[in-house]
Amino acid sequence: VEYSHQVMRLFVIINNAADRLLIKRFATSRPPSYKEQVAQGVPFGKRKIHGREQQIALQAVVGLTMFVGFVLSPFLGKKLATDPSYRTMLPKWYDFTVTQEKGTTREEFQEMFIELQKELHERAIRGEFSPENWKKIDWYEEATVSSSSTAAASLAAEQGWDKVHPLDDEDLSEESDE
Repeated sequence: VEYSHQVMRLFVIINNAADRLLIKRFATSRPPSYKEQVAQGVPFGKRKIHGREQQIALQAVVGLTMFVGFVLSPFLGKKLATDPSYRTMLPKWYDFTVTQEKGTTREEFQEMFIELQKELHERAIRGEFSPENWKKIDWYEEATVSSSSTAAASLAAEQGWDKVHPLDDEDLSEESDE
């Protein structure tokens, strides 16, 4: 019994020593944190970040990059849109500027407008806008395109959806009196 007790005690001592060795190896295998490197006097350019510190730093860099890009994009876009010297820095496939071949000047538009007025005046003199010609056109029939739209309009009238307000005028006047 004493022999087994001594063996057991020796086994516990060996186990504790092995555990201490494993703990020591694990503690030395972990890279030092940034704060530990600062305390050790590691130069700024030689310090390395690991694990959670690396994740936080990466997220901060990505977040700041996106924020700066978001803030600067309107200024850069305006500069690219207004200054042709900045557009030369971009590749040709990225250039989406639209060049107008020939635009209508104010004078040309005025001339077109006067010609249209003269044409309408001449048509009126010829009698194209007489009341008989206006009566030939049934404006209401042109507004209702098909019979399905008239059926929908009658259904809406039955349910009260064709009104501006779903309540009757009497209900509105009663509420306004109160």
